[in-house]
Amino acid sequence: MTAAEMTYQSAAETPAERNKRILGRVGITSFVPGNGRIRSFSVRVGRNPARLRLTIMEGTGGGQLGDCCTTLKFGRTFRPRANAITRVPVNIKVESIVDPGLRLASSDVMAISAVGPGTLPLRATAAAGHFINGAPLTQQFFPLARVGEPRVEGYTMPGLELLFRWEFVPDRRRR
Repeated sequence: MTAAEMTYQSAAETPAERNKRILGRVGITSFVPGNGRIRSFSVRVGRNPARLRLTIMEGTGGGQLGDCCTTLKFGRTFRPRANAITRVPVNIKVESIVDPGLRLASSDVMAISAVGPGTLPLRATAAAGHFINGAPLTQQFFPLARVGEPRVEGYTMPGLELLFRWEFVPDRRRR
């Protein structure tokens, strides 16, 4: 498995614009499965990684994926180790609420924000550029939304896998 060196920069972007992207994986794995805490997350990067930060967004609305997303909070900025998997310990409360009676669905969404130029934690699969059932999809939001600002116009990148994993610990307390 070879990690793609997806470079986070464009000749058309200004330096300020290059600092404003959010990447998230579309699908069940980007939404937290219930109420609880994120205890750590990991990213796998290439040889010249961009500085990154954990980004928590809230997805609400109807449909399988909801109407995505409002930025809730940002983690601290960090530089992943080149050509390695970097694990970052955290302790962040997350929620997933489904109330059929009220027709309410709201779930926190795990994402990564790139902060500056460099390569991103992405891997191009054989399905890159093609919508194929079961192939990974990565969602890009541009420009970066401030906390409390909704984003609905994400750009879907089919066949690109976000090399991002997180450890969820469910809340065991009864409510």
